[in-house]
Amino acid sequence: MVRPYKTNEDASMLGLWSIWKREVRYYFSQPAAYIMIAVFLVIANLAFLFIFNYYTLQSSEMGRMTSQLPYDFTPNWIIKAVFDFLGTVILIMLPFITMRLMAEEKRNRTDELMYTSPISVTEIVSGKFLAALSLLFAMLLLTIYLPLLVAKYGELKWAQVFSGYAGLFLMGAGFISIGLFISSLTESQVVAGLVTFGLLLALWLVSGMGEIIGRVLDVLTPSLGAGVEGGLKYMSLNDHLSPFLDGFVDTRDFLFYASVIVLGLFLTHRVIDSSRWR
Repeated sequence: MVRPYKTNEDASMLGLWSIWKREVRYYFSQPAAYIMIAVFLVIANLAFLFIFNYYTLQSSEMGRMTSQLPYDFTPNWIIKAVFDFLGTVILIMLPFITMRLMAEEKRNRTDELMYTSPISVTEIVSGKFLAALSLLFAMLLLTIYLPLLVAKYGELKWAQVFSGYAGLFLMGAGFISIGLFISSLTESQVVAGLVTFGLLLALWLVSGMGEIIGRVLDVLTPSLGAGVEGGLKYMSLNDHLSPFLDGFVDTRDFLFYASVIVLGLFLTHRVIDSSRWR
């Protein structure tokens, strides 16, 4: 039986799907997306080769004495080291993906057409976010052969591998939500990209700054120094990635990234909603 009308849920999904498809088509109709994926894979391969070579050299020299090392020197150590490095690469590359999401719409004045369309603000924000997230997912998926190569030479704990992928994906989703918000504030892609990178870098390094500030405040008030250091460390995007790379999926780290994603999308929604009614 054919329904004579579409429900609000159907219309909402159609609007989200149209925005997602439009953005994905734009990404892959331009050489920039392919260049970005290629650069990401080249960097991932170079990092893998360097780390794998270091691992094999150390293993051959030390034999069974690897227990003397201060870390878990196993095949999973290779993947953890590669993923840790890729976290930094994602930090650098994602602002190039997010900087155009809303800024280009403003610069080309196509945002007014989008705002006056029957598509809701939630659908616009969600569609653009999911499109950028799809590109990140593709970039990470294309690296799956790296743990497969390691598995040929040693026994991998696949739970730790998938946990690492989950951590990178969640962290990248947080980056995208922040970048989408910054992009909604300006019509300049360059400004959006630079501000996003600067903010993400600050949130990446805030843990180290927390240690320095904590030591300074310890001289005055030890309890205040510990509190400030702990608070700044909790804000660190990098610190919440480490447990995932170790194979531990802590709900606190998951909720942290989920909160960053929701906050970024909420702020973007508010900016677009206010622009829509001007």
